[in-house]
Amino acid sequence: MASQQAMDNYLDLIAMRHAVRYGEQPDSPHCIQRWLVLEELVFPRSCNCVRRRIYRREYDLLLEAIADELVPESWRQLCMDYSHHPLNGLSSIATKPHQRRSVNRLQWQLRTIASYSLEYSAG
Repeated sequence: MASQQAMDNYLDLIAMRHAVRYGEQPDSPHCIQRWLVLEELVFPRSCNCVRRRIYRREYDLLLEAIADELVPESWRQLCMDYSHHPLNGLSSIATKPHQRRSVNRLQWQLRTIASYSLEYSAG
């Protein structure tokens, strides 16, 4: 029974990732929040190396949505608003200098892409 619930959560997670990435529910901002919660439910009590991969996957998906001009502007802005979640997660488990530098590079990358993607679509 527990394995069936885990499988259902995983299948829901796959569908949620797709919906978030392509802004399929632009009138449902809680979709991103549910997706982030589900990411953590599917992989509970993980080691830092697994958590790092999860946070990085979240970051990459949000960044792709932000940069995609075919995604509605309001959804892209919402993705930008939620991008702090994976970055804060990565920062909280960054114990070594190269890991902290990596988080800083991701923050710079996000600001750069968002400044081009969100600025030009508004103009």
